[in-house]
Amino acid sequence: MFRRFVLFFSAATLLFGVLAPNAGAATMSVPCDTDSLVSAINAANTAPGAAVLSLATNCAYLLTAPASGMDGLPPIVDQLTIHGHGATIIRNSAQQFRIMQVVAPAGASIDHLAIEGGALPAAAGSLLGSNGGGISNSGSLSLSSVQLVANIAGTGAPGTTVGTAGGNGGGIFNSGTLRVRNSKFLSNVAGTGGNGAATLVGGGGGHGGGIASFAGSVTVIRSTFANNRAGNGGIPATFGGGGGSGGGFANLHSAVSITKSTFTGNHAGNGGTGSAGTGVGGSGGALSNGYGDVGGTVRISSTRFLNNGAGDSAVSSTTGGGHGGAITNESGNTLVLKNSLLSGNTAGSSNASGGTGGGLYVDGTTTIVRSKIMHNAAGTGTPTGTGGGIFNASGTTFSPRHTKIKRNAPDNCAPAGSVRHCSG
Repeated sequence: MFRRFVLFFSAATLLFGVLAPNAGAATMSVPCDTDSLVSAINAANTAPGAAVLSLATNCAYLLTAPASGMDGLPPIVDQLTIHGHGATIIRNSAQQFRIMQVVAPAGASIDHLAIEGGALPAAAGSLLGSNGGGISNSGSLSLSSVQLVANIAGTGAPGTTVGTAGGNGGGIFNSGTLRVRNSKFLSNVAGTGGNGAATLVGGGGGHGGGIASFAGSVTVIRSTFANNRAGNGGIPATFGGGGGSGGGFANLHSAVSITKSTFTGNHAGNGGTGSAGTGVGGSGGALSNGYGDVGGTVRISSTRFLNNGAGDSAVSSTTGGGHGGAITNESGNTLVLKNSLLSGNTAGSSNASGGTGGGLYVDGTTTIVRSKIMHNAAGTGTPTGTGGGIFNASGTTFSPRHTKIKRNAPDNCAPAGSVRHCSG
Protein backbone atom coordinates (compact mmCIF):
# COMPACT_ATOMS: atom_id res chain seq x y z
CA MET A 1 0.00 0.00 0.00
CA PHE A 2 2.88 2.34 0.76
CA ARG A 3 4.29 1.87 -2.74
CA ARG A 4 0.86 2.59 -4.29
CA PHE A 5 0.63 5.75 -2.16
CA VAL A 6 4.01 7.05 -3.39
CA LEU A 7 3.20 6.22 -7.01
CA PHE A 8 -0.11 8.05 -6.75
CA PHE A 9 1.49 11.22 -5.45
CA SER A 10 4.22 11.03 -8.07
CA ALA A 11 1.49 10.98 -10.71
CA ALA A 12 -0.22 13.90 -9.01
CA THR A 13 3.04 15.84 -9.16
CA LEU A 14 3.26 15.34 -12.91
CA LEU A 15 -0.40 16.19 -13.41
CA PHE A 16 -0.66 19.29 -11.22
CA GLY A 17 2.96 20.35 -10.88
CA VAL A 18 2.34 21.14 -7.22
CA LEU A 19 3.80 18.47 -4.96
CA ALA A 20 7.45 17.75 -4.29
CA PRO A 21 8.17 14.69 -2.10
CA ASN A 22 10.32 15.19 1.00
CA ALA A 23 12.99 12.71 2.03
CA GLY A 24 10.31 10.99 4.11
CA ALA A 25 8.38 10.18 0.88
CA ALA A 26 4.97 9.99 2.62
CA THR A 27 5.03 13.71 3.47
CA MET A 28 4.24 15.99 0.54
CA SER A 29 5.39 19.63 0.45
CA VAL A 30 2.86 22.19 -0.80
CA PRO A 31 4.32 25.41 -2.27
CA CYS A 32 2.98 28.84 -1.33
CA ASP A 33 0.19 28.81 -3.87
CA THR A 34 -3.55 28.40 -3.23
CA ASP A 35 -4.23 26.28 -6.32
CA SER A 36 -1.46 23.96 -5.18
CA LEU A 37 -3.09 23.57 -1.77
CA VAL A 38 -6.49 22.80 -3.31
CA SER A 39 -4.96 20.24 -5.65
CA ALA A 40 -2.97 18.66 -2.81
CA ILE A 41 -6.11 18.11 -0.70
CA ASN A 42 -7.97 16.67 -3.69
CA ALA A 43 -5.06 14.30 -4.29
CA ALA A 44 -4.91 13.30 -0.62
CA ASN A 45 -8.65 12.58 -0.60
CA THR A 46 -8.32 10.02 -3.39
CA ALA A 47 -4.99 8.47 -2.39
CA PRO A 48 -5.13 5.10 -0.63
CA GLY A 49 -4.30 5.35 3.06
CA ALA A 50 -3.43 8.39 5.14
CA ALA A 51 -1.70 11.45 3.68
CA VAL A 52 0.57 14.15 5.13
CA LEU A 53 0.84 17.68 3.73
CA SER A 54 3.59 20.10 4.71
CA LEU A 55 2.68 23.73 3.96
CA ALA A 56 5.16 26.45 3.02
CA THR A 57 6.60 28.23 6.07
CA ASN A 58 4.70 31.43 6.99
CA CYS A 59 2.79 31.38 3.68
CA ALA A 60 -0.56 33.17 3.30
CA TYR A 61 -2.83 30.92 1.22
CA LEU A 62 -5.47 33.34 -0.09
CA LEU A 63 -8.86 31.82 -0.89
CA THR A 64 -10.78 33.89 -3.45
CA ALA A 65 -13.70 31.52 -4.18
CA PRO A 66 -15.18 28.29 -2.83
CA ALA A 67 -13.54 25.08 -4.01
CA SER A 68 -16.65 23.06 -3.15
CA GLY A 69 -20.12 24.25 -2.11
CA MET A 70 -19.68 26.70 0.76
CA ASP A 71 -16.09 25.59 1.51
CA GLY A 72 -12.96 27.45 0.43
CA LEU A 73 -10.99 24.17 0.40
CA PRO A 74 -12.14 20.71 -0.74
CA PRO A 75 -13.84 18.84 2.12
CA ILE A 76 -11.51 16.41 3.88
CA VAL A 77 -12.98 12.92 3.36
CA ASP A 78 -10.03 10.67 4.30
CA GLN A 79 -7.24 10.62 6.89
CA LEU A 80 -5.10 13.74 6.52
CA THR A 81 -2.37 15.47 8.52
CA ILE A 82 -1.51 19.10 7.76
CA HIS A 83 1.69 20.62 9.16
CA GLY A 84 1.19 24.38 8.82
CA HIS A 85 4.68 25.71 9.69
CA GLY A 86 3.15 29.08 10.65
CA ALA A 87 1.07 29.43 7.47
CA THR A 88 -2.33 31.14 7.30
CA ILE A 89 -5.33 30.07 5.24
CA ILE A 90 -7.51 33.16 4.80
CA ARG A 91 -10.62 34.11 2.82
CA ASN A 92 -9.63 37.00 0.57
CA SER A 93 -12.88 37.68 -1.24
CA ALA A 94 -16.17 39.56 -0.97
CA GLN A 95 -17.83 36.20 -1.57
CA GLN A 96 -18.71 34.45 1.69
CA PHE A 97 -17.67 30.86 2.47
CA ARG A 98 -16.18 28.83 5.31
CA ILE A 99 -12.53 27.78 5.20
CA MET A 100 -12.72 23.99 5.55
CA GLN A 101 -14.83 20.99 6.47
CA VAL A 102 -13.99 17.53 7.87
CA VAL A 103 -16.64 14.99 6.84
CA ALA A 104 -17.32 11.80 8.85
CA PRO A 105 -15.79 9.27 9.03
CA ALA A 106 -12.67 11.19 7.99
CA GLY A 107 -10.02 12.30 10.46
CA ALA A 108 -7.74 15.32 10.27
CA SER A 109 -4.80 16.46 12.38
CA ILE A 110 -3.66 20.08 11.92
CA ASP A 111 -0.81 21.93 13.62
CA HIS A 112 0.87 25.36 13.51
CA LEU A 113 -1.69 26.91 11.18
CA ALA A 114 -4.06 29.92 11.26
CA ILE A 115 -7.61 29.72 9.89
CA GLU A 116 -8.84 33.26 9.29
CA GLY A 117 -11.78 35.21 7.91
CA GLY A 118 -14.24 32.45 7.05
CA ALA A 119 -17.75 33.92 6.70
CA LEU A 120 -20.87 32.03 5.72
CA PRO A 121 -23.58 33.67 3.58
CA ALA A 122 -26.95 34.68 5.01
CA ALA A 123 -29.71 32.09 4.85
CA ALA A 124 -32.73 32.49 2.60
CA GLY A 125 -36.38 31.47 2.82
CA SER A 126 -37.06 29.50 6.02
CA LEU A 127 -33.53 28.11 6.41
CA LEU A 128 -31.47 28.60 9.56
CA GLY A 129 -28.10 30.34 9.44
CA SER A 130 -25.26 28.00 8.42
CA ASN A 131 -22.93 26.61 11.09
CA GLY A 132 -19.14 26.75 11.37
CA GLY A 133 -17.63 29.89 9.89
CA GLY A 134 -14.04 28.64 10.11
CA ILE A 135 -14.35 24.85 10.29
CA SER A 136 -17.24 22.38 10.30
CA ASN A 137 -16.32 18.97 11.73
CA SER A 138 -18.46 15.83 11.73
CA GLY A 139 -15.50 13.45 11.77
CA SER A 140 -12.43 13.46 14.03
CA LEU A 141 -10.36 16.65 14.20
CA SER A 142 -7.22 17.35 16.24
CA LEU A 143 -5.78 20.88 16.44
CA SER A 144 -2.41 21.75 17.96
CA SER A 145 -1.00 25.29 17.97
CA VAL A 146 -3.77 26.44 15.64
CA GLN A 147 -5.39 29.88 15.59
CA LEU A 148 -8.97 30.51 14.48
CA VAL A 149 -9.35 34.24 13.89
CA ALA A 150 -12.34 36.41 12.87
CA ASN A 151 -14.53 33.66 11.45
CA ILE A 152 -18.30 34.24 11.26
CA ALA A 153 -21.24 31.80 11.08
CA GLY A 154 -24.20 32.57 8.81
CA THR A 155 -26.96 35.10 9.48
CA GLY A 156 -30.49 33.72 9.78
CA ALA A 157 -33.06 34.29 7.04
CA PRO A 158 -35.50 37.23 7.26
CA GLY A 159 -38.44 34.82 7.02
CA THR A 160 -41.94 35.68 5.85
CA THR A 161 -43.28 36.00 9.38
CA VAL A 162 -40.45 35.35 11.84
CA GLY A 163 -36.69 35.58 11.29
CA THR A 164 -34.77 32.33 11.57
CA ALA A 165 -31.92 31.68 14.00
CA GLY A 166 -28.33 32.58 13.21
CA GLY A 167 -25.73 29.88 12.62
CA ASN A 168 -23.76 28.32 15.46
CA GLY A 169 -20.01 28.08 15.90
CA GLY A 170 -18.24 31.12 14.50
CA GLY A 171 -14.84 29.43 14.79
CA ILE A 172 -15.80 25.74 14.74
CA PHE A 173 -19.07 23.83 14.59
CA ASN A 174 -18.46 20.31 15.91
CA SER A 175 -20.74 17.27 15.68
CA GLY A 176 -17.94 14.72 15.85
CA THR A 177 -14.79 14.37 17.95
CA LEU A 178 -12.70 17.50 18.49
CA ARG A 179 -9.36 17.76 20.32
CA VAL A 180 -7.75 21.16 20.82
CA ARG A 181 -4.33 21.81 22.37
CA ASN A 182 -2.23 24.99 22.70
CA SER A 183 -4.58 26.85 20.36
CA LYS A 184 -6.32 30.24 20.20
CA PHE A 185 -9.85 31.30 19.28
CA LEU A 186 -9.80 35.04 18.65
CA SER A 187 -12.68 37.35 17.64
CA ASN A 188 -14.94 34.72 16.11
CA VAL A 189 -18.69 35.42 15.92
CA ALA A 190 -21.80 33.22 15.70
CA GLY A 191 -24.53 34.24 13.25
CA THR A 192 -26.96 37.11 13.82
CA GLY A 193 -30.65 36.20 13.90
CA GLY A 194 -32.67 37.00 10.80
CA ASN A 195 -34.76 40.16 10.77
CA GLY A 196 -38.46 39.33 11.00
CA ALA A 197 -41.22 40.83 8.87
CA ALA A 198 -42.13 44.38 9.84
CA THR A 199 -44.84 43.41 12.34
CA LEU A 200 -43.35 40.24 13.81
CA VAL A 201 -40.25 38.77 15.49
CA GLY A 202 -36.52 38.66 14.79
CA GLY A 203 -34.66 35.36 14.86
CA GLY A 204 -32.48 34.33 17.79
CA GLY A 205 -28.73 34.81 17.62
CA GLY A 206 -26.51 31.81 16.96
CA HIS A 207 -24.65 30.09 19.81
CA GLY A 208 -20.93 29.61 20.42
CA GLY A 209 -18.72 32.36 19.04
CA GLY A 210 -15.56 30.28 19.36
CA ILE A 211 -16.91 26.71 19.34
CA ALA A 212 -20.40 25.22 19.22
CA SER A 213 -20.62 21.47 19.79
CA PHE A 214 -23.75 19.40 19.10
CA ALA A 215 -23.90 15.73 20.14
CA GLY A 216 -20.13 15.26 19.92
CA SER A 217 -17.13 15.27 22.22
CA VAL A 218 -14.58 18.03 22.81
CA THR A 219 -11.27 18.11 24.70
CA VAL A 220 -9.54 21.47 25.17
CA ILE A 221 -6.10 21.77 26.78
CA ARG A 222 -3.95 24.90 27.33
CA SER A 223 -5.93 27.04 24.92
CA THR A 224 -7.26 30.62 24.85
CA PHE A 225 -10.69 31.96 23.92
CA ALA A 226 -10.56 35.75 23.63
CA ASN A 227 -13.06 38.32 22.37
CA ASN A 228 -15.41 35.84 20.76
CA ARG A 229 -19.14 36.63 20.58
CA ALA A 230 -22.39 34.72 20.22
CA GLY A 231 -24.85 36.11 17.68
CA ASN A 232 -27.08 39.12 18.37
CA GLY A 233 -30.83 38.73 17.99
CA GLY A 234 -32.51 39.83 14.78
CA ILE A 235 -33.78 43.40 14.50
CA PRO A 236 -37.30 43.70 13.02
CA ALA A 237 -39.70 46.61 13.48
CA THR A 238 -41.64 45.04 16.37
CA PHE A 239 -40.11 42.33 18.62
CA GLY A 240 -36.36 41.70 18.67
CA GLY A 241 -34.87 38.21 18.72
CA GLY A 242 -33.01 36.85 21.74
CA GLY A 243 -29.22 36.91 21.88
CA GLY A 244 -27.24 33.72 21.38
CA SER A 245 -25.56 31.90 24.28
CA GLY A 246 -21.95 30.94 24.91
CA GLY A 247 -19.71 33.73 23.68
CA GLY A 248 -16.64 31.52 23.80
CA PHE A 249 -18.15 28.02 23.81
CA ALA A 250 -21.69 26.62 23.53
CA ASN A 251 -22.37 22.98 24.35
CA LEU A 252 -25.44 20.91 23.45
CA HIS A 253 -25.60 17.16 24.15
CA SER A 254 -21.79 16.87 24.09
CA ALA A 255 -19.17 15.60 26.54
CA VAL A 256 -16.66 18.42 27.06
CA SER A 257 -13.38 18.59 28.99
CA ILE A 258 -11.50 21.90 29.40
CA THR A 259 -8.14 22.04 31.20
CA LYS A 260 -5.56 24.76 31.86
CA SER A 261 -7.21 27.24 29.52
CA THR A 262 -8.28 30.91 29.55
CA PHE A 263 -11.57 32.56 28.56
CA THR A 264 -11.30 36.35 28.45
CA GLY A 265 -13.36 39.15 26.94
CA ASN A 266 -15.98 36.86 25.41
CA HIS A 267 -19.61 37.99 25.19
CA ALA A 268 -22.98 36.34 24.70
CA GLY A 269 -25.26 37.90 22.08
CA ASN A 270 -27.33 41.01 22.74
CA GLY A 271 -31.09 40.97 22.25
CA GLY A 272 -32.32 42.53 19.02
CA THR A 273 -34.17 45.85 19.28
CA GLY A 274 -37.79 46.22 18.14
CA SER A 275 -40.29 49.04 18.60
CA ALA A 276 -42.50 46.95 20.89
CA GLY A 277 -39.79 45.03 22.70
CA THR A 278 -36.19 43.91 22.75
CA GLY A 279 -35.07 40.29 22.83
CA VAL A 280 -33.55 38.91 26.01
CA GLY A 281 -29.76 38.95 26.26
CA GLY A 282 -27.94 35.68 25.68
CA SER A 283 -26.55 33.65 28.58
CA GLY A 284 -23.07 32.39 29.36
CA GLY A 285 -20.60 35.10 28.36
CA ALA A 286 -17.75 32.59 28.20
CA LEU A 287 -19.52 29.22 28.17
CA SER A 288 -23.07 27.92 27.98
CA ASN A 289 -23.89 24.30 28.82
CA GLY A 290 -27.29 23.37 27.46
CA TYR A 291 -28.62 26.54 25.80
CA GLY A 292 -32.20 25.31 26.10
CA ASP A 293 -31.70 21.51 26.00
CA VAL A 294 -30.48 18.64 28.19
CA GLY A 295 -27.78 15.99 28.29
CA GLY A 296 -24.56 18.00 28.13
CA THR A 297 -21.61 17.44 30.47
CA VAL A 298 -18.79 19.96 30.91
CA ARG A 299 -15.78 19.28 33.14
CA ILE A 300 -13.46 22.24 33.74
CA SER A 301 -10.20 22.27 35.68
CA SER A 302 -7.41 24.82 36.25
CA THR A 303 -9.03 27.36 33.93
CA ARG A 304 -9.48 31.14 34.18
CA PHE A 305 -12.64 33.06 33.24
CA LEU A 306 -11.82 36.76 33.14
CA ASN A 307 -13.92 39.77 32.10
CA ASN A 308 -16.56 37.92 30.11
CA GLY A 309 -20.13 39.19 29.78
CA ALA A 310 -23.64 37.85 29.24
CA GLY A 311 -25.77 39.55 26.60
CA ASP A 312 -27.48 42.89 27.13
CA SER A 313 -31.09 43.68 26.37
CA ALA A 314 -30.99 46.93 24.43
CA VAL A 315 -32.41 50.41 24.99
CA SER A 316 -36.20 50.56 25.61
CA SER A 317 -36.06 46.93 26.65
CA THR A 318 -39.02 45.09 28.12
CA THR A 319 -36.99 41.92 28.72
CA GLY A 320 -34.07 41.09 30.97
CA GLY A 321 -30.33 40.95 30.58
CA GLY A 322 -28.65 37.60 30.03
CA HIS A 323 -27.64 35.33 32.91
CA GLY A 324 -24.22 33.95 33.76
CA GLY A 325 -21.48 36.43 33.00
CA ALA A 326 -18.94 33.60 32.78
CA ILE A 327 -20.86 30.29 32.75
CA THR A 328 -24.44 29.01 32.53
CA ASN A 329 -25.36 25.43 33.35
CA GLU A 330 -28.94 24.84 32.21
CA SER A 331 -31.44 22.40 33.73
CA GLY A 332 -30.78 18.78 32.79
CA ASN A 333 -27.05 19.34 32.20
CA THR A 334 -23.95 18.68 34.33
CA LEU A 335 -21.08 21.02 35.22
CA VAL A 336 -17.96 20.15 37.22
CA LEU A 337 -15.65 23.10 38.01
CA LYS A 338 -12.36 22.52 39.81
CA ASN A 339 -9.29 24.62 40.66
CA SER A 340 -10.51 27.52 38.54
CA LEU A 341 -10.87 31.31 38.78
CA LEU A 342 -13.87 33.43 37.82
CA SER A 343 -13.17 37.16 38.10
CA GLY A 344 -14.44 40.36 36.51
CA ASN A 345 -17.38 38.71 34.74
CA THR A 346 -20.73 40.48 34.37
CA ALA A 347 -24.32 39.38 33.73
CA GLY A 348 -26.28 41.29 31.09
CA SER A 349 -27.77 44.75 31.60
CA SER A 350 -31.27 45.91 30.72
CA ASN A 351 -33.70 48.77 31.23
CA ALA A 352 -35.88 46.03 32.70
CA SER A 353 -34.42 43.44 35.10
CA GLY A 354 -30.66 42.95 35.15
CA GLY A 355 -29.26 39.50 34.47
CA THR A 356 -28.49 37.16 37.36
CA GLY A 357 -25.32 35.25 38.15
CA GLY A 358 -22.37 37.49 37.42
CA GLY A 359 -20.00 34.53 37.74
CA LEU A 360 -22.28 31.51 37.30
CA TYR A 361 -25.94 30.83 36.63
CA VAL A 362 -26.72 27.23 37.61
CA ASP A 363 -29.91 25.27 37.06
CA GLY A 364 -28.48 21.83 36.33
CA THR A 365 -26.32 19.50 38.41
CA THR A 366 -23.29 21.52 39.53
CA THR A 367 -20.11 20.62 41.43
CA ILE A 368 -17.56 23.30 42.38
CA VAL A 369 -14.30 22.41 44.14
CA ARG A 370 -11.25 24.49 45.15
CA SER A 371 -12.14 27.49 43.00
CA LYS A 372 -12.29 31.28 43.39
CA ILE A 373 -15.36 33.31 42.38
CA MET A 374 -14.51 36.93 43.09
CA HIS A 375 -15.15 40.46 41.77
CA ASN A 376 -18.02 39.46 39.47
CA ALA A 377 -21.26 41.43 39.11
CA ALA A 378 -24.90 40.79 38.34
CA GLY A 379 -26.44 42.90 35.57
CA THR A 380 -27.66 46.44 36.01
CA GLY A 381 -31.35 47.16 35.47
CA THR A 382 -34.64 47.91 37.20
CA PRO A 383 -34.27 45.99 39.38
CA THR A 384 -30.56 45.13 39.39
CA GLY A 385 -29.87 41.42 39.08
CA THR A 386 -28.83 39.27 42.03
CA GLY A 387 -26.23 36.60 42.60
CA GLY A 388 -23.11 38.54 41.72
CA GLY A 389 -21.05 35.39 42.27
CA ILE A 390 -23.56 32.57 41.80
CA PHE A 391 -27.28 32.50 41.05
CA ASN A 392 -28.80 29.09 41.83
CA ALA A 393 -32.03 28.63 39.85
CA SER A 394 -32.26 24.89 40.45
CA GLY A 395 -34.39 25.01 43.59
CA THR A 396 -31.94 22.59 45.22
CA THR A 397 -29.26 23.76 47.63
CA PHE A 398 -25.73 22.78 46.63
CA SER A 399 -22.40 23.04 48.41
CA PRO A 400 -19.22 24.30 46.74
CA ARG A 401 -16.21 22.73 48.48
CA HIS A 402 -13.07 24.61 49.51
CA THR A 403 -14.17 27.53 47.33
CA LYS A 404 -13.90 31.29 47.92
CA ILE A 405 -16.95 33.32 46.88
CA LYS A 406 -16.15 36.90 47.85
CA ARG A 407 -16.42 40.56 46.82
CA ASN A 408 -19.06 40.05 44.18
CA ALA A 409 -21.79 42.66 43.54
CA PRO A 410 -24.42 43.35 44.65
CA ASP A 411 -24.17 40.09 46.65
CA ASN A 412 -22.24 36.85 46.51
CA CYS A 413 -25.00 34.26 46.08
CA ALA A 414 -28.74 34.24 45.46
CA PRO A 415 -31.37 33.25 46.41
CA ALA A 416 -30.30 33.54 50.02
CA GLY A 417 -29.38 30.15 51.50
CA SER A 418 -29.37 28.31 48.16
CA VAL A 419 -25.56 28.00 48.10
CA ARG A 420 -24.05 26.65 51.30
CA HIS A 421 -21.00 28.38 52.79
CA CYS A 422 -21.82 31.53 50.82
CA SER A 423 -23.01 34.66 52.58
CA GLY A 424 -23.66 38.28 51.66
